[in-house]
Amino acid sequence: MVTRIKSLLKPHKQILQLLTEQNELAQYDMAKQLGTSYRTILRRTRELERINPPLIRFVREEPSEKGGKNRKIYALTLNGLFYALKNPKLWDRIDKIAEYHKGKLLIFECWNLLTESEKQTLEKVIMNKYDLDKYSFLGAILNLDIVALVSSEQSIKEFIDKLFTGMVVLKELRPILKRIDKLKQVRIQALQEELGGCEVVKAALQKEIEKLSS
Repeated sequence: MVTRIKSLLKPHKQILQLLTEQNELAQYDMAKQLGTSYRTILRRTRELERINPPLIRFVREEPSEKGGKNRKIYALTLNGLFYALKNPKLWDRIDKIAEYHKGKLLIFECWNLLTESEKQTLEKVIMNKYDLDKYSFLGAILNLDIVALVSSEQSIKEFIDKLFTGMVVLKELRPILKRIDKLKQVRIQALQEELGGCEVVKAALQKEIEKLSS
């Protein structure tokens, strides 16, 4: 039976927090760090893995140092990462978290280039603290709770990346886009791929490409 998100218990959330801060972890180490039984961790990791979409994923097995059963190593999915980042305490360690998970999101690849103010902007976007109703082009879908819990991992990655590279970029994120070359180049590429529509749209896209390229 698939576990429902709303039924997540404290051990589930503790596992998600551990994996947010440590990237990958064996079940045995989870039990040791949380001071709980190995049996509990086995049960809770299985449940997190079976949620649809999953919040954690099995990565690999490693030989046990004591010669027993192989150690099973788990990591967060992108959905699990966003669920975990609803905990405001984790944002005190976001630089380390972004480094661990930079392969998951375009913005995490560039995290070390952001100013503290820009990081706070991203936090507000992820924590849904902006009044986003005025952004009718995105509407309610910008609620990342909803997106993370009903979308595939690839879908949520595309959704977040498009906040910087899509046809419409969230107003508060535009200064970040213009300042960081990596994001700027990805945005230009995205715009170039959209060329070929009506002449009015094409002219507008070409104008932004030229502006970003200058």
